Amino acid sequence: MEKINFFELQRKKYFILELNHLENAKFGRFNEIPEKLKTPSNENNLIIEMLNEDILLYIFQFLSPGDLIRFGLTCKYINELTEDRNTWRIISLNYNYAFIWDSLQLNGNLTSPYFDSIRVIGSVKNYPKIEIENENENENQNLENETGLNQPLLSNDQEEFNIDSTKNERIHFINKLENPKQYLISKFGELNQKFQEKEKIIEKNKKRQKNFNRKQSIQAKLRQLLAQSILKCYWILIFIPLLIIFFIILILNVLSITKEFINSYTVFIFDFVLLILFVIFLGLKLDDKINWNYAIVFLPLFIFNVSPFLFFSHKFDELLNDSSGLFFGFLIVFGLIIDLPSTVFEIFLVCFLETPKFNHISYVFIPYYLLLFISGCFMCCSCLLSIRRKRRRYDNYSLY
Repeated sequence: MEKINFFELQRKKYFILELNHLENAKFGRFNEIPEKLKTPSNENNLIIEMLNEDILLYIFQFLSPGDLIRFGLTCKYINELTEDRNTWRIISLNYNYAFIWDSLQLNGNLTSPYFDSIRVIGSVKNYPKIEIENENENENQNLENETGLNQPLLSNDQEEFNIDSTKNERIHFINKLENPKQYLISKFGELNQKFQEKEKIIEKNKKRQKNFNRKQSIQAKLRQLLAQSILKCYWILIFIPLLIIFFIILILNVLSITKEFINSYTVFIFDFVLLILFVIFLGLKLDDKINWNYAIVFLPLFIFNVSPFLFFSHKFDELLNDSSGLFFGFLIVFGLIIDLPSTVFEIFLVCFLETPKFNHISYVFIPYYLLLFISGCFMCCSCLLSIRRKRRRYDNYSLY
């Protein structure tokens, strides 16, 4: 007997089974084949095409073709498929027999007590529509009376049907049943209930999996958006801490240079506006929002660096004549020497960004390194001067 791949059967919506029935087998409690299922003497094959995706092969474990008709299957000749009148199609079922696939497979084979073999011989996707033959209610009632549906299922001394038994044992068990049809109905009901319970569990698992996949997709989208937002963050937002630092430095510089700046806020506002414009222009340039030259972008910074030269050249004499003129003079020289290398560094940087004339970018930072060196020298000089002043004051105090 050939093995059946049930997973392959599930993928096919319609398929054909070939049933080779036994010649001398008794069909349940019925001793003869119904007229509708009589086949020619030279032909023992019965082809049945299942209509439902949930294929009900379990019934072939117990029932003969005659029992299929009496059990509620409505069949009709299909002359369009073959010329033989032994071709049948199961059109509909009175019961929703959705049985467990595991019970269909016995050691890899599908067996039946009434058929020598059951094998797949082909599949049909497009087939002609057929009207369903409805049996009369009187015939159904006669069938129920004949089979004794109201009788008890099994007597106390009868054993349960063993699905793993041999073919002869199954035939013997079915033949000795007092009411095989009612027994089969009860077995089908139990299997249907188990199948429905499994279907509910499967549906719950599908819903859980669907919710889990939805959460995973939402989390993946959030991660993608977060990564894009981090990678595409605007430079203007990055420069916000720099603006705050500039604001604090400006306040400290204004308060430390001269008293006139404390009462006059025009220079403070002017310098702050210049820095704001520079940072905004630089952020827009880096974000490719504007196509300006870097010289225009750095223009507010150039003006900011040049403005102390203009002011100190105008107020230099007044600051020197002040009581603390030496201190302010020191600050002026220190500020001018620091502004000069920083301005040169900015000019070199603009030239490198526009037209890289230098072979290496390290040449651009030479003024910046010079600026650090000069600031370090001034810090050392200021420390030495402060130490000398303290010693002189201590010596003068000791004389008194």
